[in-house]
Amino acid sequence: MAENIAKPALQEELLHQAQDIEALLQRYELGTDAFLKKVNEAKHFTVRIPLVGAFSSGKTSLINALLGQKYFAVEVNPETSLPVELSYGEQVAFTGHGSQGNTLTYTQEEMLQQAYDAILPDGWLEARLPAEQLANFPYLTLVDMPGWDSGINQHSKAIDSYLNRSLAYAIVVSAEEGTLRDSIRTFLQELALRHMPALLIVTKIDKKPAEDISAVVEKLHAEATDLLGQPPLALAVVSARKKRVAEFSAALASVHDKMDERFQQAVLVPVNDQLRQLSIRLEQLRNTENLDAEKVRAEQQELDQKAEQFRQRLQLQEQQLDKDLQQGVERVIGHVRSRLLSNTQSLASDLIYASGLEDNIMTIVRLALAESVEKEFSGHISRYLNNVANDVPQGITVSSQFNASTDGFKISDDTFNNFTTTLVSMLPLMIPAIGLPVKVLGVVGALLTDLARSFFNKTNKELEAARQQEAAESQVRNQCIPAVMNQVEAQLRQQIQQQAQNIKEQVASETNTFMQNNQNTLKELEQQLQQGEAAFEQKRQQYLTDLATVKQWITLFSTKENGQ
Repeated sequence: MAENIAKPALQEELLHQAQDIEALLQRYELGTDAFLKKVNEAKHFTVRIPLVGAFSSGKTSLINALLGQKYFAVEVNPETSLPVELSYGEQVAFTGHGSQGNTLTYTQEEMLQQAYDAILPDGWLEARLPAEQLANFPYLTLVDMPGWDSGINQHSKAIDSYLNRSLAYAIVVSAEEGTLRDSIRTFLQELALRHMPALLIVTKIDKKPAEDISAVVEKLHAEATDLLGQPPLALAVVSARKKRVAEFSAALASVHDKMDERFQQAVLVPVNDQLRQLSIRLEQLRNTENLDAEKVRAEQQELDQKAEQFRQRLQLQEQQLDKDLQQGVERVIGHVRSRLLSNTQSLASDLIYASGLEDNIMTIVRLALAESVEKEFSGHISRYLNNVANDVPQGITVSSQFNASTDGFKISDDTFNNFTTTLVSMLPLMIPAIGLPVKVLGVVGALLTDLARSFFNKTNKELEAARQQEAAESQVRNQCIPAVMNQVEAQLRQQIQQQAQNIKEQVASETNTFMQNNQNTLKELEQQLQQGEAAFEQKRQQYLTDLATVKQWITLFSTKENGQ
């Protein structure tokens, strides 16, 4: 049995203090919606571990063996396969979630029959089960993902949707295969680019001679390490048929050390940002500079002037960002085109034998985008945020999801991951667009195949095969790749423009909020001063008391934030 995973260290403390924090935020008119959202997230906190593998890799059998009962069908129809999120519940409950927000309750029999038509193709399933092994991991959610090699686009999108919501991925590989499939290799390269750790789960070891297992496991571990750029977070060698799953449980337990880190980033850092804003407001209200009402009014007028100057400079920074991003787009397009051209030979073979040309193109373009998007755009975005921070009027302190620092704004990891993930996962949207030229070329490929059959009946088989390959490569270079690049470029420019606009709107909204908060504080301070010195001194004591409380909270919740 796996060792129970404890709660995140500060989860209970945050929930205990939540009502008092909400009350202070309300008292000083800083808004509570964002805070309450984080409190709700803390209440239902879980870390996700998606299981990714090819069809027939043994994922579902492994889960059934872990649960001690056949809850899920092993003979899966790719067309009806959906992500299934599994977590502990006191009673068996299966809920289907459609892409439009609709929910349906399923029976055990319907789950085994995969009767999911009402939530296909983009839905997902939630399973709450009273299994002992899940009880051992109350804050983990296992996600049984559709087979990676299905070639069905919504499956790739489903996997993409978990990149920013997961602590690690479990890569499930059958010992029968003895090596990683190309599709899994590509996925591991993507995980490496995102600095996402992975568990390596080797299944079906009972299908190989015992003396061969060590060599197979060693080979798979070496391949995964090379692709990830670091060893897997854990290695488990299992057999669902023989109920040998203890190493899988141990691998899940190893995630415990990472859970506090995820809670910190997802919950504690945003909460502390809000508390720092509250402390800034209280520092201003207690009026350590002993300003009188007239001087406070003068500061308000000066702040209004500075705010208008800032907005003008912000427009210039936005224009420069647009220019920089367009230059990055050109380099990304060049990288994608280079990647495709370097694979001309394999694409030509796909064309000749009608063997997955479209999937191969998508894989190449997807990886090329993952390789180049962050490299080309992160520097431009960081420079924009730093320049904005430097332009913020003196005396206004900023802190939010952009994380104020001595280097200026630092965009949150989730925000930037959303930027890159959107670009990488946009490829399925291109399928209708590139489908026509690819299908047209597929007809050409069929003609080439017919020619090949006649050529192979002649004496100069090798010569004619070479000519056939040359013709196919010409088709790939001159028709297929240009057609694909037209669609990639159009989609990339559109997505970059949209994502950049989202970031600019966030920055404008946040900085406006900072300045408005400062103005509101000055107005409140002016009103307090106008009530007389004695009345203000009484208020000052309240501010000092509240400030001391807020600083205690900041210190408490910074314990994990600073890794102490």
